[in-house]
Amino acid sequence: METQTSIIIPRGNPGLEPAVLNLGHVVEAEARIHEIAFLTPSKAPELLALFNNAYLDLMKMLAFLGMELAAAKRHVSLRRSEVLLDISDEMLKKKNLTSSQDLRAACVDADTEYQRLLERQQTIRAYEELLHGRAKSLEMAYTSTKKVLGERTPMSWSPKTEPTTPVEDQQPGTNTSPRSGFAKPKYNF
Repeated sequence: METQTSIIIPRGNPGLEPAVLNLGHVVEAEARIHEIAFLTPSKAPELLALFNNAYLDLMKMLAFLGMELAAAKRHVSLRRSEVLLDISDEMLKKKNLTSSQDLRAACVDADTEYQRLLERQQTIRAYEELLHGRAKSLEMAYTSTKKVLGERTPMSWSPKTEPTTPVEDQQPGTNTSPRSGFAKPKYNF
């Protein structure tokens, strides 16, 4: 379930209460992505910081969702094992069927608890994908801000370089640049 500034997700462990992920910074950053179009050098650092902080918040949430997804997978696997080892034989006997791999798999698929756990796992995975998309959007906004700022940056921000004379215009032995490289030869041929 999603509200404007938070997401309520099921936990990987069915016995735990749902988790609430606060997306306040993320929503604020997403609302300001359009400002890249009319970016000024004075506004750029603030936007970069905002996008970066929201991205970091999403990475923390994704780490949490990864942990919950692993727990959900573990519970799905445990229930599948339980159905295969303990329940499928009884189900097949009730229907006068002999045990085979396909029929045991059908018993797993028919188990309502297994389906509920699988749905929980898929829900967590869907929220994980949603947050990955939002993180990618903020990453692109951050990169775009840096590129736009770089295009509008005065050249004075670049390292100081000395003006150089092209090599073809220089006379031999007249290079006075401190970076000329080699000294005058001490001997003549």
